[in-house]
Amino acid sequence: MFIDTHCHLYEKRLRKNLGNILEQSAQAGVITFIVPAIDLKTIDQTLELSKQYNNVYPAIGIHPTEIKSDTIDHDLNVLKTHLQENPNVVAIGEIGLDATCVEDIPMQTQIEVLTKQIDLSLIHHLPTIIHNRGCTDELIDGLSQYSKSDLQHKMVFHCCEPNKKLLNFAVQNEIFMGLDGDVTYDPEKRQFVSQIPLELLVLETDAPYLLPEPLRSEKKYPNTPANIPIFAQLIAEKYAKPLEEIAASTTQNAQTLFQLPS
Repeated sequence: MFIDTHCHLYEKRLRKNLGNILEQSAQAGVITFIVPAIDLKTIDQTLELSKQYNNVYPAIGIHPTEIKSDTIDHDLNVLKTHLQENPNVVAIGEIGLDATCVEDIPMQTQIEVLTKQIDLSLIHHLPTIIHNRGCTDELIDGLSQYSKSDLQHKMVFHCCEPNKKLLNFAVQNEIFMGLDGDVTYDPEKRQFVSQIPLELLVLETDAPYLLPEPLRSEKKYPNTPANIPIFAQLIAEKYAKPLEEIAASTTQNAQTLFQLPS
């Protein structure tokens, strides 16, 4: 059994055929789905999906590329209201830092929005799903204001960058790290895989993105949760463990992170 800890099932390419996609995923052994929103529109869509499917769990948050400088307070207030009204939310995310949008949203603003959302997660006793693109130093600096007890088993570095400094910080604070299908075609990440302690590893597709090989070369888009076993097999080989052990361990880790029933 696998848990896809990060899939954007509200995306049009998936939602138009979602019933079949979830059925195919179940046949592949992927039976639970964490769906992270990125803005107010996708928060609504994510919450709607969680009401339609009892194995779809919503995560809600404001992604750094979706921050609007003139609506930050409004958007955070809407997020607060959703957290108060939707006890089925299992995480705040996808939130974080992104170097590609720093010209539009200064890094200091991104950090402020990130920390306000982490503060909300602590108030509501929820984990956070952290996006990081090219901002490892800034991310670690921002997270260093929190104690280990604030972060321990309460955070995941989504689609983790193959960065030793980030890994060390994760290990020190027992933060989970998410691996995706890009391990099948990114040589640096493939070498990085087995450095992650198995007790901190979770699996995710980032569907409909990050299609694993050989499907990527065959252009069999979009990526779906059913493809987790494809790159999980490569991960098992890197750890020199049976696939079943990787499945069991990552499932238990996901249950711990998102406080899911066994």
